[in-house]
Amino acid sequence: MTTAMAELTVKTFGDCSAPERGAFIAFVRAGGEVSMQGLVERVSSAPALVFARLAGELVGVAALKQPQASYRRRVSSESGVPLPAVEFPYELGWLYVSLGARRKGLSLSLSQAALASSAGAGVFATSRTENSAMHRSLTKLGFVPAGNTFASGRGKHSVQVFVRHAAQPVVAGDSALNSGAAPLH
Repeated sequence: MTTAMAELTVKTFGDCSAPERGAFIAFVRAGGEVSMQGLVERVSSAPALVFARLAGELVGVAALKQPQASYRRRVSSESGVPLPAVEFPYELGWLYVSLGARRKGLSLSLSQAALASSAGAGVFATSRTENSAMHRSLTKLGFVPAGNTFASGRGKHSVQVFVRHAAQPVVAGDSALNSGAAPLH
């Protein structure tokens, strides 16, 4: 397994250029896991957008999100996991690595960079139940699976909630743990 030497950049939406904003949204759209309705507004409220580049080419994105109250309620209700904003103010998500750049440890690096912006606060994530590579990475990053799986609103698959309570250390991981991981929601 080769770990890519990617250049990671973490920015707020306001610090991004118009082309960077467009590229981030295009990558999220390419992941096919997220409703496009209101996406620009949701992305603009994210505390951290992370970009991964290899040889200058954008190959992956992730974010530390501030989930909308309605989304938080739905995930909490369907999974049976209480996700109060005071305990879990953030969600790790919008993680997507282009097909040609997968299996190089980029998803783990992107996740670590996004989590670094959480200031130790609690974070939750959702991932397809069949995405074992991402599940291993989330576990390496201090997340634990929680609650019941539930049907995704996007496609015919199930989703698992993972939670990372406040002040969980981010462990520098073995990039092999996240090889080929599909997008987070």
